[in-house]
Amino acid sequence: MATTVEAATMTCTITESVNLNGKSYGNTITKTTSIVGNVLQRIQAINTSEANLLVLGATDEAGQVVGDEMKYLRITNLDTTNFVHLSFKTAGEHFSIKLDAGDSYVLMSNQMNAEADTSIGSFEDMTNITALASGEVVDVEVLCVTT
Repeated sequence: MATTVEAATMTCTITESVNLNGKSYGNTITKTTSIVGNVLQRIQAINTSEANLLVLGATDEAGQVVGDEMKYLRITNLDTTNFVHLSFKTAGEHFSIKLDAGDSYVLMSNQMNAEADTSIGSFEDMTNITALASGEVVDVEVLCVTT
């Protein structure tokens, strides 16, 4: 099958700007990535029962992206009050974060490592990301770009 989707370049710009006691701090970082045209963007209502937010697998299908091809992932908590609990999982490990109201979390790789001790181990591919609301339903936006 011939595609009509043309390769494009994704540009991600992160800017920090803080002025404290008359001194400016921060920086602007820009990263560009060539993509073929796979973009998943949606808003999902997160309940108080843990549920999949994104599945990273071997094929590109509904609610799932090819994990090895992930180049950018942003998860934003759209709620103005409540936090959401995010859990990033591999086949046998996970790590979790608290994403406060209005905050975003950005990843540029699907590789992660979580250990029971303080040693650094080998990286593994993420298999899925789950979410759990803190007490009321929380809307979360997901933007995932793959090659």
